[in-house]
Amino acid sequence: MSNWHKFWISLLAILFILFLLAVRYKSTHMMKNVEPFEINTSTASQRIVIATQGSEFKDSVVNIVIDALKAKPVYIKVIDVNKLTEINEDDWGAIAILHTWEYTQPQEDAKAFVENVKNKNKLIVMTTSGEGSYVLDSVDGISSASNLANVTQKAKILLTRINKLLNKGETYTDTVKYDIVEVNWPQKTFITKREKLRFDQLSDFFSKNYKAIYSWIEKNGIETNGVPSAVYFSIDETKQETDLAAAVPVKGELPQSINFEILKTPPAKVITTTHYGSYESIHPAYSALDGYLKNNGLKKELIIEEYYSDPVEEKDTSKWMTKIYFVIK
Repeated sequence: MSNWHKFWISLLAILFILFLLAVRYKSTHMMKNVEPFEINTSTASQRIVIATQGSEFKDSVVNIVIDALKAKPVYIKVIDVNKLTEINEDDWGAIAILHTWEYTQPQEDAKAFVENVKNKNKLIVMTTSGEGSYVLDSVDGISSASNLANVTQKAKILLTRINKLLNKGETYTDTVKYDIVEVNWPQKTFITKREKLRFDQLSDFFSKNYKAIYSWIEKNGIETNGVPSAVYFSIDETKQETDLAAAVPVKGELPQSINFEILKTPPAKVITTTHYGSYESIHPAYSALDGYLKNNGLKKELIIEEYYSDPVEEKDTSKWMTKIYFVIK
């Protein structure tokens, strides 16, 4: 065999070994996608989003943090880091990001979010790498190797920083004041679709059923009497479930329907306030209403929300208008 042939065989062997090493590195170091989930109700007084990547180390850290916070009035939303582009920083009191340094570079979505965020003071960033020494620029980050022996220590550091942010009192109720008004609620009639759902099913439920209700209303020549609404009969924060109805107020006599129910609410006293912004930032309005109930010795029977903005037509979430009514017993 000529030296030339030996050279090419050796080169191919080296390239093959490098390929195997790259495949092995990718299989052992590349992160899995994280399925989003939520802990506690979105109306909780404090809110944190945790953006992470799927690995045994990060999963363990996140689980310790959640176990420490879930019994408190804290709404926790866990997402994959590639969903950070969907996060509005103004909706959150704390934003925790756990990402891996891959091929000498930070995870690109984490890096872009940190670079573009307006208020870096609400960020807590944990970076994992082989050496455990890398951190993103411009933030006081936490560095770590993905060593399971370090899980408890790093989780405590992360949790300490989260609690420090949440306990600052820099909540929405400090910057947004809600006027609570007592009014007399007239009798109303709604066409409704009622179900018991998990919190994470609400968006799809509303989208599907408002379309169906309005189609049935138009088909039967029924006159509407207000904006699309939601009626909450009960909310179970422990199970993350709610018994509610998508509802449209209407006038006149109504035909029977096998798909929808007719709900008539009698005249009643209600307390009400108006929220401007995304639904994810509505919890301070609920806190203000709950505080009014407590201060005045009142109890609610139903919750009704009225939606005055169409998200399809109005893209600016700060202009979305929601009226909230607590029907008093």
